Amino acid sequence: MARKTATPRGRQRIQVMVTLPPELRKRVEQLGKAEKRSMTSICRRMVVDALERIEPPKTTRPKGARI
Repeated sequence: MARKTATPRGRQRIQVMVTLPPELRKRVEQLGKAEKRSMTSICRRMVVDALERIEPPKTTRPKGARI
């Protein structure tokens, strides 16, 4: 019987534990209630958005160019 997963084969999710201070937890809970989503879903979206913002832009260099 085939396994049922939410992600394509070869791309598995990992679990990450995050400790939030009470004021941030309240903000995440409020966002979740407003959007009718779980705290996990809200935190996952926040992490992905933050990583996309801080990722350096990809530049193309000529082959063999020194850094």
